[in-house]
Amino acid sequence: MTSFGDMINDATGIVYQGKYDHGAKKNNTTLSAFKLWNVAVKAAPKSGVSVAHTQTKQQSYNDKNNSMDQTTKTNTKFGWKLDDLKLESVMANDKGSIKFNYPLSKDDWKVDGEFLCENKPGKSRKFEGSVAIESPDMGNANVVANIKASQEMKGADLKAEDPKVSVEACVTVDKDWHIGFAAEHNTKDMSDIEAVVVKRDGDSKYWLGYDHDNEQVKAGCLQFCADKNYTHAYEARYNTKGEANGFMGQPMKIAAGGKYVLSKASTLNYMMEFGAQHHTIMKWEHKVDKNWKVAVNQSYDLNNVGKEKAGDAYQLGMDVSYTL
Repeated sequence: MTSFGDMINDATGIVYQGKYDHGAKKNNTTLSAFKLWNVAVKAAPKSGVSVAHTQTKQQSYNDKNNSMDQTTKTNTKFGWKLDDLKLESVMANDKGSIKFNYPLSKDDWKVDGEFLCENKPGKSRKFEGSVAIESPDMGNANVVANIKASQEMKGADLKAEDPKVSVEACVTVDKDWHIGFAAEHNTKDMSDIEAVVVKRDGDSKYWLGYDHDNEQVKAGCLQFCADKNYTHAYEARYNTKGEANGFMGQPMKIAAGGKYVLSKASTLNYMMEFGAQHHTIMKWEHKVDKNWKVAVNQSYDLNNVGKEKAGDAYQLGMDVSYTL
């Protein structure tokens, strides 16, 4: 079944190729850090057990210092499955967490429960509980809803912030229409309000959405060409505040992305975004054998020219992964 996160995540992944954090509550307003080096090792030593380790050197623009800041991130994730209980433990350079997932109901209405405890030493501690609900077929319609409650404590003294409750829901009608809604409430104000409507046509999709907080309307499509084995996706985002700092002096941005399967081992991805300046990303992935995979990621962003130095417009990233 289709959840709110599943509605267009595949399409936005192709359109933007990792440029933005696509969380439902960020909606292309937060840039992801660019990965200069990413090394990953994965293994599944026995049924129900998995382990993955990544080390990433990344950089992002710092508005305060007018510079490109580089950091190194490490992350080790262990996963276990004991009958219906799933456990996940993460140990990273800046945080640690443990997560439990268990099906609360397997009847017509399926309900999965999840609990997360995350600790960032000296910064914050978070407790989060959620339920994922899937309805049965209700006359050519079904509902998938995710309800999450969280409490975060920040600072050296771990001062508690207001608890938050977020809701995401997707209603599927006649298998091809998806209507989604998301919002968050911190016991005082409602925020992160977003609505999306998607029409599916085979392997293609068409969508229209509105982000209330950022006053942004978005519309796009995903097209799959089976005989050539490639996928194209397009999206336009219009700022209803009317700030004319985008494409051709208008309050909008236009983006196009694609994925070409060149062979069983090689894939080529690209992205072009046009605003006040343009940004191009090209990524090539190649599976060397059943264990090794390599990738090269190039980014040319004219929005970075004149910040720290003109050379910052171009970035080159390498990715190597090994799966046992």
